[in-house]
Amino acid sequence: MIDRLLQNNNAVKILSIFLAFVIWLYIAGDTRTFSEFESSTRHFIKIPVEYHNLSEYLEVVEMTEEVDITVRGQSEDLAQLMPDDLEIYVDLRELREGEHKLAVRGEAPSGIKIEKVSPSEVKVEIDEVITRQMEIKPIISGEPADGMVVDDIHLEPSNVIVKGTSSNLFKVEEVWAVIDVEGETGDITKTVTFKTVDRVGREVTGLELTPEEVEVSVNIDYAKKEVPVEASLKGDLPKGLTIKEVKAQPETVVLSGLKERLKEIEVIETLEIDLKGREETFTKEIQLDIPEGTSLETDTSISVMVLIGSIDE
Repeated sequence: MIDRLLQNNNAVKILSIFLAFVIWLYIAGDTRTFSEFESSTRHFIKIPVEYHNLSEYLEVVEMTEEVDITVRGQSEDLAQLMPDDLEIYVDLRELREGEHKLAVRGEAPSGIKIEKVSPSEVKVEIDEVITRQMEIKPIISGEPADGMVVDDIHLEPSNVIVKGTSSNLFKVEEVWAVIDVEGETGDITKTVTFKTVDRVGREVTGLELTPEEVEVSVNIDYAKKEVPVEASLKGDLPKGLTIKEVKAQPETVVLSGLKERLKEIEVIETLEIDLKGREETFTKEIQLDIPEGTSLETDTSISVMVLIGSIDE
């Protein structure tokens, strides 16, 4: 039958037209050039390296962070490929602390093959994660208003949990709560964050602190100074008598006032005690002569004993 069709000019013409149409449909349906069907390569530089399967008790302290990648695939697929489409990583499963040299692995979208990774291996340093409970040390920054001083500091909480790699955490000498009191005239309450420092005061970073901040209450008041009490005596004892000893109770008191004013005061005197007509030892309750610009933390009166005896004794 085929022989008869081929001998029929009309049938041959129809068959030729049909084959030509099929070929045209094939070509028209895919306009890609021949070169686009060939596989080609594309290079990516500085692709981030991630890590997988790290134990929660370990931490990566150093690792090669980027590599260069060569991929192969169809040209049109490569043209649409973005760096974020590539997953480049090292597997840390079952590794312990120390230095390790690991092969870099990668995953690419379907139809794309990772042909080369440079470097093909990276160094990874892993350290153990530990925790320590440490006392918070308040550090005052600045000066209160003129003449005022920091009288008392309260922290809540007073301790903090510090978490980090063993090599890093062993550097920490103190945990500071730095409190700025510049120009303050009265009590303050504020929330501050921490600063972890080594033995010479350099900050140690890369640590996790729980809690992350502390509430501090600072009492800002007048300065205080403890000074001795001195009895102020006037008048003369009868002939033949003398003062053997003068004793104040209490012997010292605490004055409160501006810092510069307190620097000028070395003693605090009583009001005058008259010795005229005194022939024997006596004790007297007497008021203190409070210096101007200061106040007393306690009662303003004291007891003074004056021991009187014969000059010949």
